[in-house]
Amino acid sequence: MKKYDDAIIQNTKALEVDPDNRIALIQMARVLSASGRLEEAVPYFEHAIEIYPDVEEFYRVYGMANLVAGNTDKAQAIFKTALAALPESGHLHYMLGLARAQVKDWSGAAVELELATSLGRKAPRPHHLLAVCRLQTGDEAGALASLDEYLKRSHDVETLLRDPRLSAAWTKPAFQDLLKRYL
Repeated sequence: MKKYDDAIIQNTKALEVDPDNRIALIQMARVLSASGRLEEAVPYFEHAIEIYPDVEEFYRVYGMANLVAGNTDKAQAIFKTALAALPESGHLHYMLGLARAQVKDWSGAAVELELATSLGRKAPRPHHLLAVCRLQTGDEAGALASLDEYLKRSHDVETLLRDPRLSAAWTKPAFQDLLKRYL
């Protein structure tokens, strides 16, 4: 905890000199939330978003801190606010999709994940989660396409095989054929 205490002291000093210091605001919010003090971090997140409404990082960190703390509704609200300010952010659409998937809103999550992938989110994770959402809503063809996109970006078949949400798919010939192509 000493490293957190030292960081809090340093960021407090920086914010006394400049209360709108972008770096000190995000670092203070991160340190407080990482040390289990999310409630104390909230004013720093909210002040940062108020004065820097177009900085995606503040929304991402604030929303993710709430997801980790189990505050899924709050996280979704943060990501929705973020997307009102930054609608073209594939990463924020991914984060909202992730939050919706946590509460098993598979259709809502799929919408956000489709937007994330269409907006140029090149990372494999949105495709993995989109496959899960599509399977949960009965769209096997869409799930197969999403898994193929995931495997094009990451040949990490093991992650897919370990995901219990996908286990039923691996018994089906089309999904088995897909795996064979990447093994």
